[in-house]
Amino acid sequence: MTTLIEQVNNMNLDDLRTLNKLAISRINDLTASFRFNFKKGDLVTVKMNGRSTAPGVVEKVMRKNVQVKVMNEDGLIRGIYNCTPTLLTKRSK
Repeated sequence: MTTLIEQVNNMNLDDLRTLNKLAISRINDLTASFRFNFKKGDLVTVKMNGRSTAPGVVEKVMRKNVQVKVMNEDGLIRGIYNCTPTLLTKRSK
C-alpha cells in the first residue's frame, strides 16, 4: 500500500486524471453489479446513517439506485428512499 501511495504522489496531473477516471469506472461497475441482486417486492434492510438499519421493500430498480419503501417497526410507512444498492441487504420473509 505504501508503494501505491508513493506512486500516486509521484504522478503528474494527467496521470492522476486518468487514474481518477479508472477508479470511477470501477466503482460504477461494482455498484451496477449490486443493482442486479434486487427486484421489485424484495424484502431488504437499509443501512441508515451508518449505524442503524431499517426494514424495507424494493419498489423500483433504476439505473444507479434502488427505490425502497422503508417501514417503521409497527409496519407504518416511514418514507420512500432512493438508495445505492451497496446500502441494501436482502432479508428473508
